[in-house]
Amino acid sequence: MYDNYKPFRNWLRKVGDINLVKSMGENQKKKNRTGNTFVVLGANGYLGWASICQLVYKFGGCRIIAVDKDFNSKESIIIHKPIKMRVETLKTFFDFSITLEKADVSDYKVCKNIIVKYKPDYIINLIDGNNKKNEVLKNFLDLTTTHLIVSTGYKNRRELKCRGKVTEFKTSNVIGLCNLVTLIHPDLSTFARPTSFLNKMIQDAGENKIVRNPTGYISVLSLEDFTRAFVKIIRKGQVEKYKSYYAVEKNISLDRVLNIIKSTYLYFGIDVKNKPSNKYYNKTEIKEKREFLKLIDKHRPPVDNLISYSCKNYLDLRG
Repeated sequence: MYDNYKPFRNWLRKVGDINLVKSMGENQKKKNRTGNTFVVLGANGYLGWASICQLVYKFGGCRIIAVDKDFNSKESIIIHKPIKMRVETLKTFFDFSITLEKADVSDYKVCKNIIVKYKPDYIINLIDGNNKKNEVLKNFLDLTTTHLIVSTGYKNRRELKCRGKVTEFKTSNVIGLCNLVTLIHPDLSTFARPTSFLNKMIQDAGENKIVRNPTGYISVLSLEDFTRAFVKIIRKGQVEKYKSYYAVEKNISLDRVLNIIKSTYLYFGIDVKNKPSNKYYNKTEIKEKREFLKLIDKHRPPVDNLISYSCKNYLDLRG
């Protein structure tokens, strides 16, 4: 079912043509933007690398400051190359510059040095978003007038205070092994943690032809939707000093996730059985999501399609 959605099917046809992908990047480069230097915190993680790929595709000629404590490859259910190799592959498609800044940004002085040294137009914080004691976020809120784009936990009710502008995405569970840009070459795959609930289900189905299926519901959005949201803010700018969005597409039943996985694998000739699990997820109260979905635009694959494609991506790229 991953290719049932026409715009996604069209994208999959395009990614095999390097000249076409380069041309699309050049066209994106001509569009409006309100910044050109972007600090990405947590750059080597699941969200960070996919966000960098989205930024360099949409903002040709941009400057990326990639900040993380570790730039090595990680244990992942799909191919995960060292970041220097990923960067070199990405540069064959898009025009950008990047600096890898190995740093622990829980240190206040380190944060200050990054701001002074690079003078970013935007800082995108993807570190410890679900941690109530988020030292990284506190440091940057205290230090800078740079526009901060921040992902925090979906249940976070506070308003973030800063001397500069803040866009806060109150983020539910981001799922899927890819966003569209990371599909243009196998070496661009982002980190896929083996213990994440969806990744574990996909890996168990592929390796053992068995999935232990938890029950209940989980609130989700796709990695594609998550990374597009930053692009829209940078394109439009922000009038208000503080703006928050509830970043979620929907509640999805775990039975639905299981059926998507089973039907996709069956399409490839793999018959997956399921075993019950004692784990249960309560249905999350979905807050106001229309503003977020309106922000990111209508031409986006639904999360169901990207769950399905994640199965194919795993089969293609498992180590």
